[in-house]
Amino acid sequence: FPQERPVLARERASGMYALSSYFMSRMAGDLPMELALPTAFTVVVYLMAALNPSPAAFALTLAVILGYVLVAEGLGLAVGAVMMDAKRASTLVTVVMLAYLLTGGFYVHNMPGFMVWAKYTSFTYYCYRLLIAVQYGGHLKRLLPPEAVDGEAGPGACVAALVVMFFGYRLLAYLALCRVRK
Repeated sequence: FPQERPVLARERASGMYALSSYFMSRMAGDLPMELALPTAFTVVVYLMAALNPSPAAFALTLAVILGYVLVAEGLGLAVGAVMMDAKRASTLVTVVMLAYLLTGGFYVHNMPGFMVWAKYTSFTYYCYRLLIAVQYGGHLKRLLPPEAVDGEAGPGACVAALVVMFFGYRLLAYLALCRVRK
């Protein structure tokens, strides 16, 4: 959005289209590349890593990966729309994504008490939980240490959190774009 700001402001001022039309077309236009490359990556890595050979497990893994990409894109859209400065937005997204990666993975068991909440803001956490459930299903308690399974978000909660983040980030981006001067 930062690079398109002058064009967006000028075209909206002339009444060429509504902001909602621009926003929806922008998301739809980005969708093929946002989904094609992660799909190719997932196919290659899934086969090379010899993960669960079930077609259902592959389809669910692909769905989770694509969900992760779409939520991350939403975060990028929101930060870009709020900041409207490409360098600052890029820096902020890098810091936020690094924090999400650090707080959302398997090795985060002994976080200080004042930081425990951070993993619940991380879409990496929810996708990781879903991927573990897809690959290992009911065998989680046997394969992973109890602290990695007990008290963690279940698949339903993970899907719900990702859906909320998907729509929430996009809504935030749209509302931020509403403040672009006509």
